[in-house]
Amino acid sequence: MHLATATPDFSSLWAKSKDMAQGSPLWVKTNSVEDELLHDSSYEERLLGYVKSSWMLEMWMDENTLREIEATLEVTPGDVNYRVDIISWLMSGAQAILMADDVFSEEHMEYISKLSTQIDIIKQRVRHGCKKDLLQLVNLRSIGRRRARELSALGYRIASTV
Repeated sequence: MHLATATPDFSSLWAKSKDMAQGSPLWVKTNSVEDELLHDSSYEERLLGYVKSSWMLEMWMDENTLREIEATLEVTPGDVNYRVDIISWLMSGAQAILMADDVFSEEHMEYISKLSTQIDIIKQRVRHGCKKDLLQLVNLRSIGRRRARELSALGYRIASTV
């Protein structure tokens, strides 16, 4: 997620001055994931913006409500929806590029297939704003992430075919 939010096509969130203060929630989050980041930005404000964007998407995929995301990161529901659309487009592009690669495709087909599957799962999780265990349920008509979570709590896990 962090690498995708650092691309020029993604409209990254900006860190506010209070986010840049040592000990702020965003500063703590950035330092806790620093060894996991795939893109290095020497410009601290930009780095914090990338982490803030990734964190917002992570919260969305972890089924936090828009109000929780808004309260934690001070973003609007429009910020979330706009960036969900962009990241979905970027993930589709990454998957298309991966599948079009003909240089390494023969010898690395197993890895390409696994990576493509992982990208597809992330695309679906971002689109629906849910954890992986709900993907089959949210892909049913009229089942959103909240209803899918309720069904999951009642023991429904896999959408059966009739």
